[in-house]
Amino acid sequence: MITKEQKEQWPEFNPEKHYLVRSCADFIVFLDEDLDVDWLVEDSYTESEKYDAAISNRVLAHAAIVETIPNKHLITDFRQSFKRMIGEALACGFVKRYDDARRLLENAEVYVQERNREISRYWLLSAATVACLLFLIVLAPYWLFRSVIMSLSGQLAFFVGLAAVAGATGAWLSVFLRLGHVDLDGAAGRKLHYVEGALKIVCGAFAAVLVALAVKAGILLPVFSKVDDTYLAMVIAGFVAGASERLAPSFIARVEGESETLTKGKPPKGPQENASAKTK
Repeated sequence: MITKEQKEQWPEFNPEKHYLVRSCADFIVFLDEDLDVDWLVEDSYTESEKYDAAISNRVLAHAAIVETIPNKHLITDFRQSFKRMIGEALACGFVKRYDDARRLLENAEVYVQERNREISRYWLLSAATVACLLFLIVLAPYWLFRSVIMSLSGQLAFFVGLAAVAGATGAWLSVFLRLGHVDLDGAAGRKLHYVEGALKIVCGAFAAVLVALAVKAGILLPVFSKVDDTYLAMVIAGFVAGASERLAPSFIARVEGESETLTKGKPPKGPQENASAKTK
């Protein structure tokens, strides 16, 4: 609470619009309408022995660095708690309690980074969930009218499409299971997280199509040769391809490596072959 005398002493502080952090006869620290940390110090206090300019400047410099951590995308309660810790650190600096100020600023930095990671996970999972739901919504009529679709496009094309949906579902499961082990940063912004989350699902569907066709051709995953139904193996392989971020890339690298081996393994043309080619 701020006293009547302090209100008169600090007219810049508006109790209806600002959030008070710390006030006394010598200084006041508060958050303004934009939740930025503001402070005022009496000139007489800065000239007294109770004030140490070196300590105060060190705290102010540290606080300025911490306050630049992106936080405007966080909810108001989180931002207010973060800025209040910074304000309390400034107040400690004004009374020469540097160790307390440093600990407060370190805690504020950890706090806002944790909140940034939480909002990053939420954005990424939200986008991935919406993208996956779109695939599942398409699945309902796709399955209900399967006889018509198979008569028009063929059985292979139908199950390739089914494998794509399985791949999208597997990709969503991969996003969900790996959220706690991925280093995310909310400072990247909402749009980038949405794009990344949606693209993970789409790429999972594309990877599923590739792997499903490879299984059908019999050039990938010999383990699925034990499955009597090839089309069932394609759908299962599609789900695995979506859930695994390494399966499709490793398959592409394998094909690429074999192509390079074949190219390098071709014997060079001899002089006689070149001469005969020119004669012809």
